[in-house]
Formats: sequence, structure tokens, C-alpha cells
Amino acid sequence: MEKIKKQRYIAKKKKEDEENKIKDNKIKTYLIKDKNTSLYKIGRSRNPIRREITLQSEKPSLELVKIWYKNIESKLHNQYSQYRVRGEWFKLNKIQVRYICTHF
Repeated sequence: MEKIKKQRYIAKKKKEDEENKIKDNKIKTYLIKDKNTSLYKIGRSRNPIRREITLQSEKPSLELVKIWYKNIESKLHNQYSQYRVRGEWFKLNKIQVRYICTHF
């Protein structure tokens, strides 16, 4: 009986992991620049273009720089944490932005 419960648990866990991967694959990472402050927002969204539009309604100086079709937001936040100004906004230079856009 215990063996059957364990097998069911493993099968359920495997299914949950696969569902989480599918959900995670739908999330994209984006890089937006504020042309007034030169700060960059590293964020994630299922629809980065719509996200840009909603952010632009409050701040028209925003410009979408790059979209990645995978969820690498946490990785970028961690790697560039020393350049964080507040929340998801970072003070990055052109070389850093070029590197992020070409190596991730």
C-alpha cells in the first residue's frame, strides 16, 4: 500500500513540475529604458508589449529595449543587484545593456 502511495505522489509531483515549466515558459523578461532618467527596468510579463503600453500611459518617456522569451528576470536582478536604484530599476551603462542584450 505504501509503495502505491509513493508512486502516486511521485507521479503527481512530476505532473506539477511539468505544469510549472509550461507556465514559466509563458513568462517573458523585458528591458525598458526611461529616456528621462536613463534608468532601466528589468521586469517580467506574459505580454511585455502590453506592459510597456500600460507603463507608458503614466510615463511616456519609456521605451522597450529587449524581450527575452524566457524568464530570466531573477537571474538579471541578481547579477546586476549592485546597480539597483529601486525595485526593478537599475542604473546600467551602455556596455552593460549591450552585454545583457547579446548574452542572455
